[in-house]
Amino acid sequence: MKKIALVSHGCPKNLVDSELILGILSQNGYGITLNEDESDIVIVNTCSFICDAERESIRSILELVDKGKKVIVTGCLAQKHPEELKTEIPELAGIIGTADFGGIVDVIKNIDKKFVSEVSKKPDYIYPENIERQQITMGASSYLKIAEGCSYRCGYCIIPYLRGDYHSRTIENIVAEAKKLVKKGVTEIILIAQDTTSYGIDIYKKPSLPKLLEELNKIEGLGWIRFMYAYPTHLDDELLDAIANLDKVVKYVDIPLQHSHPEVLKLMNRPAFDYRPMIENIRKRIPDVSIRTAFIVGYPGETEEHFEHLCNFVRDMKFDRMGVFKYSREKGTP
Repeated sequence: MKKIALVSHGCPKNLVDSELILGILSQNGYGITLNEDESDIVIVNTCSFICDAERESIRSILELVDKGKKVIVTGCLAQKHPEELKTEIPELAGIIGTADFGGIVDVIKNIDKKFVSEVSKKPDYIYPENIERQQITMGASSYLKIAEGCSYRCGYCIIPYLRGDYHSRTIENIVAEAKKLVKKGVTEIILIAQDTTSYGIDIYKKPSLPKLLEELNKIEGLGWIRFMYAYPTHLDDELLDAIANLDKVVKYVDIPLQHSHPEVLKLMNRPAFDYRPMIENIRKRIPDVSIRTAFIVGYPGETEEHFEHLCNFVRDMKFDRMGVFKYSREKGTP
């Protein structure tokens, strides 16, 4: 049976997808390698969040094609530009969209016969619970995806168009996977989704991250639990109290705010309210909390006054960690 290589680009959510792809290959008897020199067939799981990420993915694809590899492109770039990829890089062996990677085996089986493209026009990603992840990074810490897609439509973000609407996994399935990770030696689990604080609304009809944290907190052998990508509207007192009171949940809040001025937030189609009381409430309810955030500067319509508002907000709030990103215009976004 052939050995298949994989190159993974992008965010932790994409990393989990790469591990699921490897799980599918393993279940079907394929050998796996992360060294592309060891295989004629290479899967490139791509990112398409901003232009720089696209360029990195394309550079990786072209380098492998130049080496004579049979390249299968998966992930966000494949979902966003399937026709362009096929036209501009005719040497590709296959293209698979974000919701279609279950078809990876068929592409590999036909790799010497024909080009195969499996890209759903309207992606609807449901986490494949029957697949055992083959982890690329093993150690004390591991990501755990609790939902896929996004039902918000922020003005700068392409993700909902590449991943579909929000789909939560069940608490039972997440806890079961967490227990498997702990058996492998993982002691810290990092919960990820496009927006973790909306977890459960679609299946339990209410925000259910506090309940999920409570169940994960019971797992023997697990030391730390943290979650990333909180959305401001669901960071309520119930969730903050869960962070404060559950002993395994790290006293850490990751909440990308994107801006501080309500006019810019409205332009972004983000929750437009004064974030200061929310930050103060986080610090009041969770003693010694660390807060991480991120902002976008240069968004269309941002004035010098808006920018000064953001600078003053950052100065006053004294975040523990912060990332600032220059606005990147993405095709297909408002």
